[in-house]
Amino acid sequence: MKEVRSIDKIVLAENIATGQQVEKFSLYYFYDKRWHRIYKGTTIGRKKICIISPMEARRIKLVIEKTREFATISEFKVY
Repeated sequence: MKEVRSIDKIVLAENIATGQQVEKFSLYYFYDKRWHRIYKGTTIGRKKICIISPMEARRIKLVIEKTREFATISEFKVY
C-alpha cells in the first residue's frame, strides 16, 4: 500500500492445488520505525479471514513461520 488506509480484515489464501501447507503464520504492520504483530494464526488453506482491531496502516507483512512443505500464497488482500 502506498497510502495510509483504515483496515480491519486481512484475507489470505493458499494455492491448495499443492495442498494445505502453512501451519503457523503472523501478520505485522509497520509503525514507529518497527514491525508490530497484529495477528497470529495457524492454517490458512483455501481462505483465511483474519479479523483485526481497526487501525490505520500503510505496510502489512505476512511471515510464514512453519510449513509442511513449500507454501504458495495465492491471495493477500487487506480491507
